[in-house]
Amino acid sequence: MTKNFKIKLLIYAVIFLTVLNVAAIGTIIWHVAKTNKIEQTLIEAQQTHKQSLNKHFPQRRNRKKHLQRIFKTLDLSPEQQQQFMDEHQKFISQVKPLFHQLRKLHQNIAFQLKQNTPNLDSIKYYSNQIGQIHAKLTYLEAKEFIALEKICTPQQRQKLFQLYSSRFRKNNRQTRKHLNKNLVR
Repeated sequence: MTKNFKIKLLIYAVIFLTVLNVAAIGTIIWHVAKTNKIEQTLIEAQQTHKQSLNKHFPQRRNRKKHLQRIFKTLDLSPEQQQQFMDEHQKFISQVKPLFHQLRKLHQNIAFQLKQNTPNLDSIKYYSNQIGQIHAKLTYLEAKEFIALEKICTPQQRQKLFQLYSSRFRKNNRQTRKHLNKNLVR
């Protein structure tokens, strides 16, 4: 091989490798930008979900005040308060993972909706999962109510029932209001 041919070959190799490196860097930049967009979408969905939870479950904002109000309303003794707290802590430990699952499902739906062509099958799946989790939450609330009812006197049970029945009615009203607002007539 001649010296000129070797030099040309090296120059072409350098040009090829430079183009390859530029393409790799471009791919990395594109991937980072897309990942940032996805993360931003997930953050927005998470913030929307948190605002929704705070709106629909105001007791989350200040659980201690909420429990003190319940203790006062039911006129619980210190022993009853401790038993109530123990039962409520069991309830919280069971529902916390469900709320995390709900948040992820809402994020997945938000992500799908931001796509150019959302996958309706995925959205339907996520919606069904959300429905199942809501059913579990309702069941756990009822289970907590029954456990708390055992702690109370008959008079306290009546007040406890009023507290819980208003919570279920409130959730039903919010659900109906949401459906009426969002359904196409």
